[in-house]
Amino acid sequence: MNGFTDFTTLSVVHTHYLMLGMAFFLLLVLVEKNFHFVATKVSKYLLFYYNGLNLTVVMFVVRGVV
Repeated sequence: MNGFTDFTTLSVVHTHYLMLGMAFFLLLVLVEKNFHFVATKVSKYLLFYYNGLNLTVVMFVVRGVV
């Protein structure tokens, strides 16, 4: 769009979101199936992690566009 050809963080947004989002939660499902550790207290931390992940991706996009 602007003719900019150097490296930006936009090129790593999809990879980070895929690995930190999907892969982490798939691994968590496997661990939960065996150990049954997710309770109300842990769910709060998972929500905190997921909100932080989305904030990280938004900031990657903002920084990449700027």
